[in-house]
Amino acid sequence: MFELKTKNKKLRFTFRLTLTTIFLTLLALSSLAIGFTSFLFGRQNASDLSAQIIEQTSNRIDLRIRSLLDVALSHSKINENLINAGLLRLTEARHSELLTSKDFPAVSSYFLEVMKVHKELAYLSLAIEDTGEYCMLERKQENITSRRFIRNADNLIEIHDYEYHHDGEVTHRVSEYNGYDPRKRPWYVAAKEAGKQTWPDSFVFWGTNEVSTTPGKTCATPIYSEGRLQYVLTADFELRDLSNFLKNKIHVGNSGRGRPFIIEQRADGTRRVVAHPRAEILTEMTKPPEQDGETILTVVPGQDLQPTLVPIENFPDTVVRAFAKNIPDSFSNEERVVSLSFNVGNEHFIGSYQRLRGSNYPDWITCMVMPTSDVLGSVQRNNLVNLIIGLTAFALTSLMCILLSTRISSPLRNVASENERIGTFDLTANPVGRSHITEVDQLLVATESMKKSLRSFAKYVPTELVRELVSSQNEAQLGGQRATLTVYFSDIQDFTSIAEKLSAEDLVDHLEDYLTAMSEQITHDHGTIDKYIGDAVMAFWGAPIPNKNHAADACRAALANQDKLQELCKTWRGQGKPELWTRIGISSGELVIGNMGSEERLNYTVIGNPVNLASRLESLNKVYGTKIIISQNTKELISDVFVVRPLDLVAVKGQEVGNFIYELVGFRNEATRKTIELADEYESALKTYIDSRFEEATKKLDLLDGALDFLNQVRQEFQVVILSDTFHEIAYPLLEKLGHPLLL
Repeated sequence: MFELKTKNKKLRFTFRLTLTTIFLTLLALSSLAIGFTSFLFGRQNASDLSAQIIEQTSNRIDLRIRSLLDVALSHSKINENLINAGLLRLTEARHSELLTSKDFPAVSSYFLEVMKVHKELAYLSLAIEDTGEYCMLERKQENITSRRFIRNADNLIEIHDYEYHHDGEVTHRVSEYNGYDPRKRPWYVAAKEAGKQTWPDSFVFWGTNEVSTTPGKTCATPIYSEGRLQYVLTADFELRDLSNFLKNKIHVGNSGRGRPFIIEQRADGTRRVVAHPRAEILTEMTKPPEQDGETILTVVPGQDLQPTLVPIENFPDTVVRAFAKNIPDSFSNEERVVSLSFNVGNEHFIGSYQRLRGSNYPDWITCMVMPTSDVLGSVQRNNLVNLIIGLTAFALTSLMCILLSTRISSPLRNVASENERIGTFDLTANPVGRSHITEVDQLLVATESMKKSLRSFAKYVPTELVRELVSSQNEAQLGGQRATLTVYFSDIQDFTSIAEKLSAEDLVDHLEDYLTAMSEQITHDHGTIDKYIGDAVMAFWGAPIPNKNHAADACRAALANQDKLQELCKTWRGQGKPELWTRIGISSGELVIGNMGSEERLNYTVIGNPVNLASRLESLNKVYGTKIIISQNTKELISDVFVVRPLDLVAVKGQEVGNFIYELVGFRNEATRKTIELADEYESALKTYIDSRFEEATKKLDLLDGALDFLNQVRQEFQVVILSDTFHEIAYPLLEKLGHPLLL
């Protein structure tokens, strides 16, 4: 029951009414917020939607363009390979010779088969550099014409036209012409100058008897033999195919004023529209400029006016002209679709452009424009539909809420679920909150209070211990027990100087990253974090959960933390943060483990000599230039798993007996045989030295490779000085091995 206190009485509400009221109120507020946001940002959403539509449509056009271009590219390469292999020559006796007009029948037959398969191709041609002879296949509606230009000695061209009809009939016609040289055509000149497969500027295809107005695109491939140009191959397609695709397959907006088009960036820096839904406006009749008395751009010889692609600044489509002014002269990003908005008169348009991706393709820019109003209308309709759907959903949801609340007898399942998680010591769930229902609220308050108490308890007692206490239902008591454990102690080197260079906030954040990474690895390797002492970390293994591999797990965590620091320092260097390097001391032995402190305050920790030794070993890293030092007891427990290097015989303050200390090198199964042998030999030599058997110790240590060569080189420039506290025992045997250098 929900209880509302007044002066005279208490008002109570049923669970069904409470739940229904809250739910419907939240639903109504959410619906109003969504509706207001949709109305407020409707125009912006319209622009975004338009840009998205344009981008998707541009990608469709891009795929179509690539399909046409890839056919021309692939067949140019295939034809080049066939010619080089001698497969298009008339007979095998001429296999190694160059092509001539005698080979044109074989070339035409092959070109014919290619054009039958690939309807996209409008022309396939071959021009010979030395003679100017030319073989070309042209598609004319359903028929294909093979035109073979044979240049006679007097430069008169003999033209053989073979027309292959769709019904299988072949007609042949012979004529003469003296005004055409393929070597002066734009595609031939471009290929010769490029010296590689290239895409010349789009141009209107050449005609012999009538003015052609069909623009096309050519893929021209020069073929060289022994470094000399021999032929130029072409594969052409008509640009009206692209225009028809834009007209029939691409629909932009609902008003019919949206349009896609393609702009070509030409070699001279100018631009032309090469594809447009209205293909008839791509060309115009102009008088070609003179070029040293002869032009290579002539489409129909003898005609004063020649068809050519319209410059972008004179293009009849005003929307296209206005859009093109917004495209920069050069842009480097070939991947991204660039969106923009512009006005034509009083009408607002949005558009996008994208350079055709790929270095093997011509420099084309795919463009798309549409009026913003085309999308605004659809957005308004969508808002109306959304309103109707929202009201219907609100009514249905209200009915469902009422029906559902009547069927639910009690929300105690939430409380039961929380108690199940508490039983497994899962305290990470979100707070259960409060309820206006009196009985439920009491249960929720009690559950939350229990969770808070357990979370507070877990802050100073290891999670495993708390889970054990919860499962056993025992109260934590003062006391401890002896156990053989391994203690881990780490500290950051030069931390004081690092801390002085950082602000308090940056220092805390930086230290948090370090301690989190180190602690995660310790926990991962079954360790228990005892405490943090500033930048230092103390941990132990073997309690509260017994672990017979406590020493090995501690060493494994130490090596892993050093490896992890390598990656962290690399990241910190990139972020401009100081690097943090840590020194680690590890010791094993008998300790007292348990709850220390008083009845009011407990601390689950370890005490004993191994703790002090681990701390001292961490500090000794500064003396020996090492990163990880372990005690002799630890070494005896892990020697079969890890490679260690003996460092010295030391006695910790307060102890009368010295112990060997070791550097933890790495895993034995990952170390090389030489590394293991060197470590063992070093340990044997060190023990011999400690036993005062100096001569024997010296014999066990071989000189480093190259030591004598280095010393001989040094002798030429310097006098070698060797100083030693134990000259007779150590220095003299070494001097013998070194060839008795000059001693001062």
